[in-house]
Order: sequence, then C-alpha cells, then structure tokens
Amino acid sequence: MLATSRRPLRIRGERVVAVAPLVLPQASTLTDLDALAAVPAVAFFLTCARDVKSDFRLTEANAAAAPEICRRLDGLPLALQLAAARLTVLSPEALLARLERRLPLLTRAPRDLPERHQTLRAAIAWSYDMLEAADQRFFRQLGVFIGGFTLEAVEALADDCSDDPDPLDAISRLVGQSLVFVQPLDESTPPYRMLETIREFALETLEAAGEAPQAHRRHAEFFRDLAVRAEPMLLGTAERRTWTAQLEYAHDNMRAALAWSVSADGDQAVGIALAGALGWFWLMCGRLQEAQSVAARRSARRVAPGRRDLRAAVRRLLALLPGQRRPRPGRLRRGRRPPVGESPRPRVRAGRHSPRGGARQPRHGPGSPKACSRCAGAATSGTSPCCC
Repeated sequence: MLATSRRPLRIRGERVVAVAPLVLPQASTLTDLDALAAVPAVAFFLTCARDVKSDFRLTEANAAAAPEICRRLDGLPLALQLAAARLTVLSPEALLARLERRLPLLTRAPRDLPERHQTLRAAIAWSYDMLEAADQRFFRQLGVFIGGFTLEAVEALADDCSDDPDPLDAISRLVGQSLVFVQPLDESTPPYRMLETIREFALETLEAAGEAPQAHRRHAEFFRDLAVRAEPMLLGTAERRTWTAQLEYAHDNMRAALAWSVSADGDQAVGIALAGALGWFWLMCGRLQEAQSVAARRSARRVAPGRRDLRAAVRRLLALLPGQRRPRPGRLRRGRRPPVGESPRPRVRAGRHSPRGGARQPRHGPGSPKACSRCAGAATSGTSPCCC
C-alpha cells in the first residue's frame, strides 16, 4: 500500500520516504544555460512560467535571476508555482527584488486548487494549525535561528519555559511534519534547519504572539556564551578545529545577535561581549574588514561602571582598529618601547636618583654653554649640580 501523509503514520511495517524540496542549482551550472535548465527546481520554475507566459525562455539576461529565485524559495514546488504567476507583470529581476518578504507576494494560485494551496502562507498555516499549542509555541521560537541550529541552542531557548515540551521530542515532531529539516551530520553544518519560507512564517507568528523580544534575547545570550567559551580554545589547543567549525556555522546567528543588540529592544552589553569574544575568530578566518567594522561601532558604546568584563571586551575590540586608542605612556612597563606615534614618558630630573644609587650625573658640565644657571654656578658655590 502506498500512502501520502503530512506526517508519518507511526504504525508497524511503515517505511517512510521523505519528499524533499526540488534540487537547487550549483555554482558550476550557472554559466551553462542547457545544464541550468535541466536542474529540477529551475526546470519546474520554467514550466510554470510558460503556463502563464508562453514566450518565457531562459536567456543570458535572466540566467542569474531565475536560479536565485529558486534558491530564495527553497525549491518548494508551490512557492515556485506562485512566484511564476507573477511573471505576467514582473520581470525575473523585479520578482527577485521583491522576495525579501516572500509570503505577501506568493498569493496567486489557480482558483481550482484547495484553499490551503491558494497562498504560501495558507499552506504553511494549515500545517501550523495542526500542531498542539505547546508545539506551536516551540515552532514560533525556532524562527529566530538563521541558517541552522543545534539541539543545545534549542534547549537554551526553552530554558525558562516550564510549559514547553521536551526539545528533542518537539524537534522530532516538527521534523516528521516537514516544518524542520535534518541536515547531513558533519562538522560544517548544524544538524537542523528551517526553510526560509517557513522561517518567515514563524517570525510573523512570533511577533503576533508578543514573544519576539524574549526569544531574541535568549538567542543572543546563547551565542554570546558560545563565543565566550570558544575564545580560549582557538589558540594552541587540540580542540581548535572543532571550536572554529562551531563558530563558522553559527556565524550567521551571531551576526543576527549583534544586529539585535543595537536594535530598540536589544542589549548593547550582550553585543559588546559577543563582539569582543569573536576577535580572534575573525582574524583567524580572514574577516578583518568585518571585525573592524563591528569593532568601530561597538567600541564607541559607553560601558557601565563596574563591568570589568565589558571593559576588557572593548579593549579587545580596540586592538582590532589600527591607529585607534593606545595604552597611555604612563602605564607602559619599564623597558617597553612606546607605540609608534607616541612620545616616551618625560623624565622628572630634579631631585631624582639613578637606579644604581647616588645622584644622577649632569648632562652638561658647569662650563658648558647649555648648562643652566645652577650648573654654571656650581663650581664657585660648591652646590651639587642639578642634573639638567
């Protein structure tokens, strides 16, 4: 017996075959129009486009926009069909520019389709409405993650919510209903991800429920703590490669946390601590320009008195900026050369003694034309030279 279902039936003898989104084009196929047109996602998009505009063809002019549209829509057949319907009034380039917000745009399906397939929002809402209330709340919170996430990150998001379901069980249910996808297990990617079209819906419902500020704060605090734990492990440790990989695939989420920290609902202290802990990672991965851009914005923020941890983070950020603040000359240790561009600390000569004991020797003898009046009169008055 062959059956299709929104989720596994969970009966004995069942063998589940997941229906994945259509295969997306790779970078190697972008320059060959014939190879690009044969990629499943692009081929389906072209078929739907010709249904509404019979003369539509893949050309040199739209060869960049068409595959990017497929990527933005995650290769979802319904999303591609709804996007193609807009080609009657929009060029592929104009359509791509409007896909920053997908759900309001993808609304024109054939009228004979079921109501839940009339718009992309209705299709996702149909699956969302089938969830229990606790799973709905769990699903909404996952919208704060960008690119992917780990089970540890999910657990941190639900730490202070005793009513939330067990994260592992909840993830399993969302995976079974194709609202969360499991990625290949390796060091370069987090194990779970949410398609961008689904994530946009999750963020909308998160905002509507009034839960966004708290969810974004917990998200930022988790990635701040991850960066702080990783920082000492990046230099001279056996785990350096593992920690670098974790920071690499978490980097999009850390960028989002940095952006949240300077928003109206954000916390600048979280952003400063996160940026300060990422300094070595940025330098090791060749992201000096990004590091300096973040450092220039965060180091100008005022730090509350008594927050030594944040002051240390600001100092680490300043170290990324060439030509910015340097240690004051008065705080340089003895024997250390002052930074380039600064004068050495002036010496106090009068009344000082040399480290070896005894009075300092005058730089100019009493008969020298450069001697001061006290040195000049030392020979006759019998007084000690002034060490000028």
